[in-house]
Order: sequence, then structure tokens, then C-alpha cells
Amino acid sequence: MKPELSIVIPVKNEEKHISRILNSYGSFFIAKKQEKNVEIIVVIYDSKDKTSLIVEEYAKNYPFVTKLETPYASGKGGAVSMGFSKATGDIVGFVDPNHSIGPSEISKLYELLRDSTWLDGVVGKRIFSSDRKGTFRKILNNIFNQYVNLELGIDYSDILCGVKFFKKEAAKRLSKKLYINRESFNINLLLASKHLNYKLLEVPLKWRHTAGPRVGPISILIDILRLNTLNNKFINKSAKILKKKPLKKKVKNILIFSWRDIKNPSWGGAEVYVHEISKKLLKNHNVTLFTSKPRNLSSVDDIDGVHVYRRGNFVTVYFWAFIYYFLKFRKETDLIIDVENGIPFFTPLYSRKPKVMFLFHVHKMQWFKQFIYPIAVVGYLLELILMPILYRKINTVTISLSSMKDLVKLKFKPSNIFLAYPAIGKRHFTKVRKSVSPLVSYVGRVKAYKQVDIALRVVARLKRSFPGIKFIVMGSGEHLVELEKLVKDLNLENNVKLVGHLPDRKKWEVLQKSWAFLMPSMKEGWGITIIEAATCGTPSIGFDVPGVRDSICHLKTGFIAKNDNEFFKYSSILIKDKSVRKALGHNCKIWADQFSWSATAKIVEKAIKASITKKGILEDKAYPWELERVFSQDRLTTLSSIK
Repeated sequence: MKPELSIVIPVKNEEKHISRILNSYGSFFIAKKQEKNVEIIVVIYDSKDKTSLIVEEYAKNYPFVTKLETPYASGKGGAVSMGFSKATGDIVGFVDPNHSIGPSEISKLYELLRDSTWLDGVVGKRIFSSDRKGTFRKILNNIFNQYVNLELGIDYSDILCGVKFFKKEAAKRLSKKLYINRESFNINLLLASKHLNYKLLEVPLKWRHTAGPRVGPISILIDILRLNTLNNKFINKSAKILKKKPLKKKVKNILIFSWRDIKNPSWGGAEVYVHEISKKLLKNHNVTLFTSKPRNLSSVDDIDGVHVYRRGNFVTVYFWAFIYYFLKFRKETDLIIDVENGIPFFTPLYSRKPKVMFLFHVHKMQWFKQFIYPIAVVGYLLELILMPILYRKINTVTISLSSMKDLVKLKFKPSNIFLAYPAIGKRHFTKVRKSVSPLVSYVGRVKAYKQVDIALRVVARLKRSFPGIKFIVMGSGEHLVELEKLVKDLNLENNVKLVGHLPDRKKWEVLQKSWAFLMPSMKEGWGITIIEAATCGTPSIGFDVPGVRDSICHLKTGFIAKNDNEFFKYSSILIKDKSVRKALGHNCKIWADQFSWSATAKIVEKAIKASITKKGILEDKAYPWELERVFSQDRLTTLSSIK
């Protein structure tokens, strides 16, 4: 039965209070025999305590309690937005988790809104106690409300009251308008309601003071200033509409600055990503790519319709990008895509054109694994200090949840980050069976940070139980000489083949035959080769590091190891147990089939649109969890019995 009332409870580190409100609300609706008409959605965000486990236990006793947990840095506003978007009731609202408002008051609001066709929503108005503390809170509340009302042109007497309910259509629409993630999202909600012309009614509620998270006055003032900016943009935009002035700015010519292109001898996953997205963007735009020039490639090229200009090496390309921008590209360019491969092109220093940054992962200590000390220090400081200062306000496309979290740590706004996963193009291969004898493989660059030496040592240990095991390493790089020496030292000449780059047909053949795919890298933007292996029904083993943990679903499409011993343990499981390989392989194909370049390109187009549009309070915000409708693990079977 479809519920009539959806109550969203946004929760962060509330292990001390969540039991009280769930007990109270659950018992109330059961006593009223309304449990089939109600759903309580507890949305857990940024939480580090035992709240999630507590909610799971209550969900067993109260089937109408649902837990949603988001790994994104969404804040309270994001949690409410997520809850609203998932709610199915005719009336949808939220309450704070501190149990300041009893369930009987919520029931009163529900009945009022349900029976009032002229209303779109109801908002709570706290009745403060008459004692000294209550009077003081009332005075502070009135001062705050007067200031916000005057600043933003609204009229409410208790703006921050943590109880607001809306009819379903209004709730769904408002869920897209929450740009403020902190407590001030209440103001955001009311301001958006004003411009959407929703009729809201303030209703006095019995309220008791309970301890809760303190609201910082400085953060609220910052949020009000931001909302004021969004409000003014909406007003200015409305004025232009009345004057019938054109508002839409079209992006005709896109200029991409990237370290390498798809034809570069050192190409990798980043170059594939840029190329595939460029091809998709050609549907609506002209695309030009400026990149470095290897000796064996010409200065000008056309790749699948993308105009390519090459100049400089991997260091001087940044200087030549600056020169070429002013001499050739500036007048015709409508938007710049600045691709950050450790170091961006620092285009904000010399161009005022709209921009989008592509960032695959934050390298951090990887600099010191890959480069000599002076270069590593310079790169480390440029990426972690100067880059965030220049790019924090620029819309950024990244390819994994781990990279998104790293950006948030660097003070990038979550609302400016667009999560667009990589995909795999058309696979042209003839289906082949799994190898009769144990076969494991690796595809990718052979560099120090890829740590292929760990995989070699694992194979050496596996050889003791499986003398006929084979390990095929597909790829090349400067670390290949060290690997060749290690193969000899470990006496693996008959077990390991370092084959370099293989033709696509042969690569897909090896991946299909493999029993397992080994990915011991210390960090990735996204494990595209893991998804390639998954396409072939081959499960992967990798470490719990950014990019790898995002592309392997632990116990579903492979295993995430915490250390070298676990890496060996999980590899042994896959070699020994055919039923595990088969179950994970089935999941792998389901997982891999969900990724497409078309879906990814749509997210990039959203980032482009956001970069050329002056955001008003009514502009829809793109939330990262919207992608979960496409990239879902729900259909995958978990191997929970594996120890």
C-alpha cells in the first residue's frame, strides 16, 4: 500500500537521540493503526558513530522505517533533498532528529495539509516556554527572523524551525532547489517556495528544548549572503524575461587543454576519457584539443572530428597553451575544459571564459613515488595549494566518489562537483571460454605507483599450490626493467609473461580467459581496466585505495584487500573456488553493463550548462546520488559467507 505521509529525518552522529524519536514515532503510528499509511525515511549523512546500526535494528521492529545512507558530503540540506526525492507519500516533510516535536504535532500538520486544497505546505512555528531561558531564545529567534526577512524579502516568524511539510509535487520540486547544505537550508527552502509561488501556512507547535548540534552564526551569515546572491540573480533574470531579452548563452566552440591525447605513446585512461567525451560533445559543439607533441606525431590532427593542435613536451605544453590561447583560440572560444593530470593549465590566471575542470584524482604522495624529489615537491605543492585556490569556484567533473571526497577536503564546494563515471566503448571480440588452468592478468601502465611487483610476489606464493599458474602483464612503462629482474629473482620465468601492449582483440581474449584480474595500484582515478575485466566476467582484486575501491564492489564483483596478505588470500579464494568465480563473474557483467559514455556525457553537459548559466534560486541542482539510479549495486549478489 502506498503511504500517505512521508517523514524524512536527516541524521548525523545521533546515536544518543535517534532511538528516542524512532520509539516515539513508531509507537504512536502503530497505536493509531496508521503504520501502513506512513513511511519514516532516516537519511544518514557524514556520520561516524553507531547511528546506522541503531536505525537498522529499529527497521526490523517497524517495517515502515527505512534507512538511507549517503557517502557524499551532502550536509543536512542534501540529506533532506535525498529523502524528499525518494519519498512516495502524498504529503512529504522533515523533522529534526532531536525529538523536540512530538508525533501528535506532526499528525496535526498532516491532517491540516491533507484537508486544505488551497495549501501547498505547512511550516512549524515553535511555542517557546515562558521561563527565563525560553524568553531569551524567543528574543534571539525574533531578531534573527527580522534580519532574514528584511534581507531576503520573505515573511516568517520562525525560519529555522525543524519541521516543514509539503504536498508531494511541491516537495519533489523543492528537493532540486537546495543549494545550502547546512542548517540554513531552511531559509533556502522558504525562499525557493516564494519564487515558486507556493502557499505556505505557519502553524504553532508544542516544542520542548532538547540538546542538538549548535548552529554557527558565521556560517549562517555566509549562507544568507549566498542565498541573497542567488535571489538577486533570479530577480534580474525575471526582469530580463519581462523585457524580452534573450537569456540563453550557447556554447558553440569548446577548447580543451590536456596533457596528452589519445595518440600519444603514453596514453592512458585519462586520454580515453577526454577523447570519448569530446566525441560526444561534437553533437552540440565544435571541439578543439590542445596538447603536447611527441616526436612521432604532427602538429595538427583531426581525430574523429576533434581538431587537435600539438606543441611542446610534457612540461612546456603548459607554456605553449598560454601562447596559443592568445594567438589563436581566444576570440572563438566559448568555454574551456581544463584537464588536470596532476597539474592543471591554470587557465583562470589568463582567461575569463567560462570553464570546466576535469580532475581524475588528487595525486598527493603519488608525486614522490613517480618523480624525483625536486619535481615531486613542486608538483605536490602546486596541486594541493595553488590549484584549489584557483579552481574551487569552477565546476569540476571527476570520475569517482573517492576523488570527489578528496576535492571536498581541498575545500571544493560539493555543489560544484559533477560525478561522471568512465565507461567502455564498443567491445569487438569473439567470446572465448575461461582458461583450463589458472590464469590471472593485469592491464595498464607499468609504473612504480601501479605496484605490479606486489602482484608478482602474490603469484610467486600462489605457485606453491598451483605450479601451473600463469600471469600475463599487458602494458609498458619505465618500471618494466625492474619487473623483468624481479621475475627472474622470483623464478617465475615459466609463469609470467610481460607482453607489452597487445592488440585489442588479443587483450579482450586474455581478459575473458582470466580467472582473476589483479590491480595492486596505490591509487587510481577510476579503475577502467577493472571494468574491462568485469565486462568479460572476470572478478578483480585490489587494495582499499581511491579509484580501485570505487570500481570493485567488495564481495560482489571482486575483493578489496587491506594489505598484501589479504591480497594473496583473496587471490587464493578465486583460484581455488570455481563457484565463487562464477558468482562474482555473473555480478561483474551486470555491473559493467551499467556504464555508458552517453550517460557520462550528459553529466558533462550539465557541468557545461552550469558554467555558463548564472544560477538563480530556482535553478535545478545536480546531486551526485542521482547517478545511483544508473550505477546501482542492488542487483548484485553478496558473497557474505566468505571469510
